[in-house]
Amino acid sequence: LKRRVRGVEVFTVPDRSTFYKLAGRIGFERIVDIFARMVIGMLQSGIIKAESVSLDCSLIWAWFKDCRWKKNADHLRNCRHRKNRDKDASWGYDHYNDRYVYGYKVHVMVDSHTGLPIMLTVTGAGYGENKTAAWFIIMLLKLSIRVRKFFADMAYDSNATRLRVIRRLK
Repeated sequence: LKRRVRGVEVFTVPDRSTFYKLAGRIGFERIVDIFARMVIGMLQSGIIKAESVSLDCSLIWAWFKDCRWKKNADHLRNCRHRKNRDKDASWGYDHYNDRYVYGYKVHVMVDSHTGLPIMLTVTGAGYGENKTAAWFIIMLLKLSIRVRKFFADMAYDSNATRLRVIRRLK
């Protein structure tokens, strides 16, 4: 992140291709380990207090579109051979764009005060947000993070989730 420009050291934010190359070199497990160590270090040093957390998700299209997505001849001809490339993706509904998406959901919990991520998970696009909220609550308890305010968007809103937040996180 640090480089020298005209004799002066400057810090730059790398683009996504740099992260992609790094992930390819060191592997997925190492990326997760680095992320976890950074979050734990920021929690211990007080940078992330996690007294107030926010939870949201975003839909991401899968690399391979499901056979039902497009009906043209080229897609259907290749579909049979490539069908097994993206088995973890699923169909989900994008309420913002009012259409179905074949892909994934990235669920991210951030510290509301700093905007820094605390934890994240990736699920199929059809996986329910309330199931994911339960996982986040369990992880907060395992990490002994004391949350005073828990914010989530409307997709996570259900009686079961509200009761779980009240009972488990107090």
